[in-house]
Amino acid sequence: MNGGPVVPGRTSIAVVPSARGFKVSDNGSAMPQDRVYIMSNFWDDLYAAANRRFGNDLNRATGFRETIGFEKSFLDGWASVEMRLPLQTFKASSRLVDDLNAPSTAAGDLSVIFRGSVYRDVQNNNYVTLVWRCAADWAEYLRRHP
Repeated sequence: MNGGPVVPGRTSIAVVPSARGFKVSDNGSAMPQDRVYIMSNFWDDLYAAANRRFGNDLNRATGFRETIGFEKSFLDGWASVEMRLPLQTFKASSRLVDDLNAPSTAAGDLSVIFRGSVYRDVQNNNYVTLVWRCAADWAEYLRRHP
């Protein structure tokens, strides 16, 4: 990282947020279904209290995450496979660290999610489902296998 000017005798810690977490409950359902979707999340002033407590000048940290995906059911609705690809953008401002003043955008890990119902009561919309997720860090794979 290309840091800004060094302030002699001053050390500061910046809590830089990450929006790369994954939750099955994000726009998900226990019921296997057929769908195509786009979802969007926005976070404002990320970790502002922690950064003020540490005395650094990181401010106006915002995060955006758009996710595109699809899910396809099979086995007469007892199971499905879903694929998700998130795109994350982080913006902040800092007088000391120049790299934080420009937005940073990165594609997240492509996730493949398998759902399998072990019990379903369609009349009352009750499902017991097992979920298994695998994710691939495609950027790392392509860097190692050009």
